[in-house]
Amino acid sequence: MVYEDIPLRTARGELIAVECSTRVTTYRGDPAIILFARDIRTRLELQRRVADQQALVRQQNTELLSSIRYAQRIQRAVLPEAEDLTRLFPDSFVMFRPRDIVSGDLYWFAQQDGRYIVTAADCTGHGVPGALLSLIGASLFHEMVVEKRMTDPGAILDGARDGMIQALSKHDGAGDHRDGMNACLVSIDMESLMLDHAGAFGPLYLVRGQELVEVKGDRMPIGFEEGEMRNFTTTRVPLMRGDRIFLFSDGLADQFGGERGKKLKASGLKQWLIETSALPIDDVYQAMSDRFRSWKGEMDQVDDVLLIGIQI
Repeated sequence: MVYEDIPLRTARGELIAVECSTRVTTYRGDPAIILFARDIRTRLELQRRVADQQALVRQQNTELLSSIRYAQRIQRAVLPEAEDLTRLFPDSFVMFRPRDIVSGDLYWFAQQDGRYIVTAADCTGHGVPGALLSLIGASLFHEMVVEKRMTDPGAILDGARDGMIQALSKHDGAGDHRDGMNACLVSIDMESLMLDHAGAFGPLYLVRGQELVEVKGDRMPIGFEEGEMRNFTTTRVPLMRGDRIFLFSDGLADQFGGERGKKLKASGLKQWLIETSALPIDDVYQAMSDRFRSWKGEMDQVDDVLLIGIQI
């Protein structure tokens, strides 16, 4: 038998923690018990240190989680409510699935000079770093559209890019060339049924009946770019009543899942949108949510997910 943490008094009168074990034997023909004692003071000290470190880590994790929760409140306060989009477009939805507590994806919309401005953006990274960039992005869109009264998508993205570069290079000079955001931005005139689009690696999908048309953006980010920077291109698209437009980040297409654990890819997302085109727009939201959940299955969500659907 083994007995742990039993105090034993040494010859000097000092009490020490020992681990004892006994063995029954005979001595000169009589039953005897042999007691083995091992000094475990070092082991107990190590256990105490480990317990202290674990308690410290738990406290730090609690404080970190509390800080991230507070960051979530700030992000929600800065970004518009998803339900507010229905004030501009009664037949619309926002499917927003952050990978972490806070998100690097952002959606933003406003009304300016008779036009409706809607954007879906995907900032570098996710979690806290992406969320911090999303706050910069939302602030820049507000500056361009609300303060400077811009309605041309290309000009808005040009201004946002200048602002992003300036913000990221304040303290680090050239900054990190990987930081920035991709975006799809549209400006819609509901009277003339005319849509203007600009994209920073951000295409727009237009679904008309059973047909899906992709309106491509420029292959450059809102941020640093090697070589000469070009202006973002504004593309005009005539609309018809009943058309549906979709703005999105790459979170859906990049999600692994299905029977083979492969990426959904853009082709899979397009197929989903075509297959759900006969549903009312409100039901499309639920159908896309269900399909994403089923596709992902037990696999981890790899990125923030954002899909904005609007029926004209």
